[in-house]
Amino acid sequence: MKSIDTLQDLTKKIFEVTAKIQTLYPELYFLLNETPLFMTQNEKYITSKDLKQYLSSIRIQLITFQKEMKKNKKMKTIILYKFKNSVTQKMPLLKEKSLLSSLNDLMAIDLLDTEIITEYTMDVPEDFNFEYRSNEELLDLCKTSKNFIDHHFVTTLNDYDVI
Repeated sequence: MKSIDTLQDLTKKIFEVTAKIQTLYPELYFLLNETPLFMTQNEKYITSKDLKQYLSSIRIQLITFQKEMKKNKKMKTIILYKFKNSVTQKMPLLKEKSLLSSLNDLMAIDLLDTEIITEYTMDVPEDFNFEYRSNEELLDLCKTSKNFIDHHFVTTLNDYDVI
């Protein structure tokens, strides 16, 4: 971690880790209330050193929890699809002929005439249930994915809508 991290940067990083924990591991999120923020004794206010220590602490908890989950094999792999601001478990229905399969296809068409569906592959806890998650939680979950594929589709062709 850079030594020039500001309080705002550190707070943002803490929020991102906490949101990831809340989305993927609610049982760990519940325990974060028990994670103390130790303050420097000589300081009256929270310092960047205090926030760095707290950030490190919750990151270690997340990594340890993930390792334990994998060790106990309580993970499963899922695929989610994001179209615009919506997340689904199945690829949205688009006509197969509108799929752009090569870079040449994409370059031949004005980019304003295409839509992108992003496919995310990720490991989640075995008890993860898509139906009980809000769209915002699913969008956050997609942001944590390290594996994704962008599928480009033509939306108009000769003034006819093909989606």
